[in-house]
Amino acid sequence: MYPRVTNLMMLGWLVIAAAPFAAPTNPPGADSSILELTGGLKGSTLAYLFTFDDPNTGGKDSITVTYTTPVTGWVSVGTSETGLMIGSDAVIGIPDTGEVKKYSLTSLALSDVKPMPDDKQTLVNAAITQANGFTTLTYTKILVEDGEIPINRVGENIFIAAHGPSSTLGYHSARGSFSLSGKVIERDDSLWVVHGWLAAIAWGVMCPLAILAGLFRKYIPGQGTWYQIHRILQTLVIVLTIASVAVAIAALNKETPASLSANHFSSDFSDGHRLIGLLVLIFGIGQAANGSIRPHLPSKPEPDDDEEGNQSTPPPAGEKSVARKLWEVLHRLLGVGLLALAWYQVDLGIVWYHEIFNNGDSESTLNAFYGVIGVLGALIVIGVAMRVLMG
Repeated sequence: MYPRVTNLMMLGWLVIAAAPFAAPTNPPGADSSILELTGGLKGSTLAYLFTFDDPNTGGKDSITVTYTTPVTGWVSVGTSETGLMIGSDAVIGIPDTGEVKKYSLTSLALSDVKPMPDDKQTLVNAAITQANGFTTLTYTKILVEDGEIPINRVGENIFIAAHGPSSTLGYHSARGSFSLSGKVIERDDSLWVVHGWLAAIAWGVMCPLAILAGLFRKYIPGQGTWYQIHRILQTLVIVLTIASVAVAIAALNKETPASLSANHFSSDFSDGHRLIGLLVLIFGIGQAANGSIRPHLPSKPEPDDDEEGNQSTPPPAGEKSVARKLWEVLHRLLGVGLLALAWYQVDLGIVWYHEIFNNGDSESTLNAFYGVIGVLGALIVIGVAMRVLMG
């Protein structure tokens, strides 16, 4: 219903299903277990077996993983310290080429998802196969390797998994994060909720109300009251926007390993949501500054008294300067363009929040958002039409 074009590969590894898997069951054979995955990975299974002093890995302890999913596409399984994609190590199988290699996931962008160097490709018996509508990725990996996330024989191990609808590497169709002990890994969304509400209130409510105060100024009692309302609301818009960006930066810093860049304002993520947010902030501050340095209107002439003390008809007001006329056009065009960009930005935020935290179910939230801005937007159109018709 709300299509999005994206070059992201595995944003979904940031998505943690509410209950991504069931408790492990033990098939015949010591030290082996099978996880029956649910949530976004429903129908998939991950079997694993620890082998001590494995002769296939030069006498080093190893884990053999078999991930089976009911799709015919690329498959990936990885180890993580946080349950998030960035900073994780992954084994990706690509059916189109038959390659199964290790990758370091340092970015969400597809262009940055590249195999580890050849001397790091130490997998044993790695293969990806497809049959009867299922894809199976299997490999044996050394538990502890230099520069990679270690896998513990005893204790918690966090894994991430994803698969796509194509046999060539691309965007995922399902994803999840889990531990081998059966512990659910959940991503904290509290900062993102605050970020979204701040932006939605600023640009979905306060900014349209500020515009309406200017359009319907004749109906607001009190000399200059409309302007005070307009200025206060626009100031709050900027304050809330700054706060919203600050909260988003804090959330990204919290989720990104210290050794990696959070890419706060990169255009590669969420259809450019991060970069657009920066542009909204910059143009918003610029619009506020533009309003504070506006050329003044001509002074209203005072009516003259005749000899009997009666006031004569006030002379016509002086004509606006060219600078004032140009400023008004610029201020209005920038305001309308900025509001449209901000509404698009909030739309993107809603879509990607639900993609990450709610399995993509954003329809009800989008309907509520468009219901509010639809009413306020209609009032703005009416106000503009009235000013044009009434001169």
